[in-house]
Amino acid sequence: MKHSLSRPKRILLDDCIISRRPTQRALAIDEASYGKDQPNVATTLNNLAQLLQATNQLAEAEPLMRRMAETLIAFSQQAFHHPNLEAGLGNYFSLLQALDLSESEIQAKLQSLQPPN
Repeated sequence: MKHSLSRPKRILLDDCIISRRPTQRALAIDEASYGKDQPNVATTLNNLAQLLQATNQLAEAEPLMRRMAETLIAFSQQAFHHPNLEAGLGNYFSLLQALDLSESEIQAKLQSLQPPN
C-alpha cells in the first residue's frame, strides 16, 4: 500500500511512537560499539530526541539533545570541525524554543554547553 503525504496526523504520531523503541535500541548498540561520546552516538541521540520532540515529549528530548550537542562540540575541539555541528546546535536551539524558554534562558543553556568528561 502506498502512503500519501496527506496521511492523518494521528498515524504519523503512531509511526513516531512505534519508531522510538528501535531507536532506543540503536542508541544502546551504538554506545556499546563506539563509546558514549562519539559522533555516531550523537547522531542516534539526535534522532531519538527528534522523535520525542515530534510526540511533544520535550522534557525527555532536552537532555538527549544537549548530550548530542556536547558530544559534537567535544569532537570538533579534539579532532576537526564535525559537519553536523551546526545542524545539531540548530536542532537544540529549536527544541529550547519549543520548551518556551526565554531568549536569555536559551542563551544561557547554549553558552553552558560543555564537552562530556
